[in-house]
Formats: sequence, C-alpha cells, structure tokens
Amino acid sequence: LGNEQSLLGLLARLESEVAWPKLPEAEARYLAGLLVRLLCKDPLGRPAAETSAWLETLVVRMPGGLALLEDEDHAALHGALFSLSGTPGAAGRSAACVYYALFQEPQDAANRWA
Repeated sequence: LGNEQSLLGLLARLESEVAWPKLPEAEARYLAGLLVRLLCKDPLGRPAAETSAWLETLVVRMPGGLALLEDEDHAALHGALFSLSGTPGAAGRSAACVYYALFQEPQDAANRWA
C-alpha cells in the first residue's frame, strides 16, 4: 500500500503528456503495467480514477502508446474500463476514451471497408 500511495503521489505531481515521451521504452512498459494493475484492482476506487488519465494519454494521445500495453493487459482492462467508464467526471471520460481506443476503433476500422 505504501508503494501504491507513493506512485499515486508522484503521478499527481507530474503531467502525463510531458512524462510519457521522456520515459525509455522499458520503463514506459513497466509503468503502463503498473497502471493497468492499479485500475483493475478496484475499477471504482480512487487509484483507478487517478490512473485512467495516464492511460488515456498513453493510449489515445501518444503515437505508439497502445503498443506499450501487453496483450494480457487488454483482457484485464476490458471489464475494468467498462465499469469505470460509467462513472461521472473526468475518470469516467478517460476510461471511456481508453475503452474505445482498445476495443472499438479496431472494429470500426475493419467495418469501414466491409
């Protein structure tokens, strides 16, 4: 719990748009995995709400950011993002954006050419 609190405190002090591009790929992958675990641990809890904005920046706004998530992260995120996306406020909006980018955009692109 102490490490979780420290990580959340650090994330609160940093701007995700500035921090993600400065991380080497290995550290960015590691951080992405930690964020996924925090979000999936309790999708309606405070840590999930705080990590959803970081995941939105990575997946939606960073070129190649989606590739930093492991395949098993996609499966874990499916239910957690769906749950969080139904909540009001910034966390719900961020979760909806990430959910759409992970699970809807590939289908939409495939259907455009059908």
